[in-house]
Amino acid sequence: MGNAFCLDRRVEEEHQALGRNSPPALLVRKRSLSISRKTSLQGQLQDVCVRAIGAQLLKGQVSASECAHRLPLDLLQRVLDHIIGVDQLVLPLLQQLMSPWLHHLHLAGVPAVDNAWLPVIARAKHLRALDLSGCSMLSDAGTAWLSWLWQLTELRLQHCCGITDAGLCHISGLSALRLLDLEGCEGLGSSSLAAVGQLSGLTSLNLSQCPGIRGAGMRHIRGAAVPSNAVQPPTAAAAAAAAAAA
Repeated sequence: MGNAFCLDRRVEEEHQALGRNSPPALLVRKRSLSISRKTSLQGQLQDVCVRAIGAQLLKGQVSASECAHRLPLDLLQRVLDHIIGVDQLVLPLLQQLMSPWLHHLHLAGVPAVDNAWLPVIARAKHLRALDLSGCSMLSDAGTAWLSWLWQLTELRLQHCCGITDAGLCHISGLSALRLLDLEGCEGLGSSSLAAVGQLSGLTSLNLSQCPGIRGAGMRHIRGAAVPSNAVQPPTAAAAAAAAAAA
């Protein structure tokens, strides 16, 4: 017993001596490698958990509403992203998983998204980024719910052709908005820019492929905070007309 104790002490002393004699840079690298491996392992375990929870949700083996209440927010966000990524999100499931604390929602290209989804999305009061690009069934009635998302900083509505000038008026009070992407919104006309011009915090605006927006309408955003080099105009002709009117 005594010999074993002495041997343990000797091994411990040798390890301590090795640590004292190792260059500081080597010790830092060892610690960094250990932390990196630990972080990588945690990420892999989280990926496994996300896929497992997503599969159980889609099979009805676990309650979506229970997940929304019990899962940590970052894990709930990843589970929702996973379900969207495998093209399995439907409105009833979103209704149960929706949390007011979600910080982003990327529904680009989800074919089922229509006006009925917007009241559910509006429950995420702290949403920062929303992507509804390609959701062609959205119309002005649905965009009225966007006015509830007053913490939005990014809004992407590419190719939402059912949205007109009247629908865009609903977002004029989103003072936190920094990025607005309206590429391919063919239902918009020049008067829609009156609403855009009220977005004082806007720093990026995409109006490309919006044939209904003419150069004369660009005057509405000249007084806004959008830098001229941050605006992608609808056409070269519109840009030239706007420059001539300035």
